[in-house]
Amino acid sequence: MRICIFLIGFISFLLCTSCARNPFERNVEHIPISLTLIDFHTKIAELAHTQSIEKKQELSTECGPFFESFNVRIMKLGASTDSAYLPKLAEIMEKSWMQELYTDVQNQYPDNSYIQKELTKAFQYYKFYFPDFTPPRVASFISGMQYSIVIDENMLAIGLDKYLGEQYDGYVQVGIASFMRRSMHKARIPVDCMIAIADAEFPYTFSDEFLLSHMIHHGRQMYLVRSVLPHVHDTILWSYTQKQLNFCKASEDQFWKYLVSENTLYDSDYLTIKRFVEDGPFTHVFTKESPGRVGQWIGYNIVASFMKENPEITLAELFSIQDAQEIMNKARYRP
Repeated sequence: MRICIFLIGFISFLLCTSCARNPFERNVEHIPISLTLIDFHTKIAELAHTQSIEKKQELSTECGPFFESFNVRIMKLGASTDSAYLPKLAEIMEKSWMQELYTDVQNQYPDNSYIQKELTKAFQYYKFYFPDFTPPRVASFISGMQYSIVIDENMLAIGLDKYLGEQYDGYVQVGIASFMRRSMHKARIPVDCMIAIADAEFPYTFSDEFLLSHMIHHGRQMYLVRSVLPHVHDTILWSYTQKQLNFCKASEDQFWKYLVSENTLYDSDYLTIKRFVEDGPFTHVFTKESPGRVGQWIGYNIVASFMKENPEITLAELFSIQDAQEIMNKARYRP
């Protein structure tokens, strides 16, 4: 009797373990990744201090096009070839608010170990699915809380001052909304990096402009991000609170009924599309309990259903499909 009870208990344990297994987990330890990280925020501060033309050229050579993107597009300093560039750089670096940001970034990120670890693992997963993938070089920068992630050719640049924590005083003081601050913390860095890469590698290619197509476009990007970051919690992946996530799961069928009954899925109106797929405190056609980007979340579930129903389809093949309706039809999505 005791043996029977033990066996039943052991089998139940195995079944629970199997059920809890992460379906996105893969063995990627054998995949080599060489990650280059550049402390650009430190080096540009040193350049501001030294005013060295030689160091300016060295930094430009090391960082490639990103150097000018930082100067012209991000910080609005003008081209580095301008005679006023170095004095302008020194002036902005001496601002009290910039010095405070540098201090807070240094306290939060004394080294690159977290970014190195998380992106190396994410890139291993990405290369597992896309063997020809060449990881970009990675740089850190500070922009006065303007930019989170910038991709410039083969450079992935991370604005560390946009990841100082949801309750960071500086964010509150400048009036950044709470729903936006939810993604402004360290754990979001790998998520935002992989969203940026997915967006750069797989831009919108569907021929129509229906809401459904935009939902599936974002949905398969987020499915890719989930695939390369299998252990990131859903609240971090989506920047939702647990309460919002629970509300989405409980209301998914109601969300879908609304979209179908109102024929909204095939609406190509820009404002309608924006209402469902862009960020906001909530999705306006639903209650204030709903989070923003509900259309993206449903799009992800459609894509997840499609991949479950069609296990022979690879991630690369998923992104080669040019018709969103094909994904919708084959997903057999029924919330």
